[in-house]
Amino acid sequence: MYEIEVKNKQIFDGQTAVAEEKAECTLDFRGKKIYIIYKSDDGDGEEIKTAIIISEGKTVIRRSGYINSTMVYRVGEETVFPYETPYGDILMRLFTEEIDYDFTQSGGRLKLIYTLDAHNEKYSNDMTITVREIL
Repeated sequence: MYEIEVKNKQIFDGQTAVAEEKAECTLDFRGKKIYIIYKSDDGDGEEIKTAIIISEGKTVIRRSGYINSTMVYRVGEETVFPYETPYGDILMRLFTEEIDYDFTQSGGRLKLIYTLDAHNEKYSNDMTITVREIL
C-alpha cells in the first residue's frame, strides 16, 4: 500500500491558493506506463476516484464520480476537455509547460506545470504529486 500527497499551487489574478490532499493509493507499473489510483472526497462527502497514468511524453489524470474529467498533459500542447459537475459542464483548455517524474517500486514524484483556461480566465498551476510506500 502507498500514500499519495497532492499539492497544487494555483495563481489567478495575482492571488495564490494552495490545495493539498492525502490518501491511500495503489502504484502499478504496466509495460512503460505508471498507474496511480486513489479515492478522495470533495469536502462534502462526495467520492471522487482519480487515476493518474504516466507514460513517456504524456500524463493523463482521469477523475470519476461526483466530478468527471480527463486531463491530458503533453509538454508544449494545448488540450481541451469537459469538466463535468452536477451543476453543469465547463469546457476547459489545458496548456502543459512541464512534466517531470521519477518513480520506483517504493514510490516517487510527478511534477506538472500547466495553465488552465476556463471561460477565458487563466489559472497558472504548479502541481507536485508524491507517492510513498507505507511500511
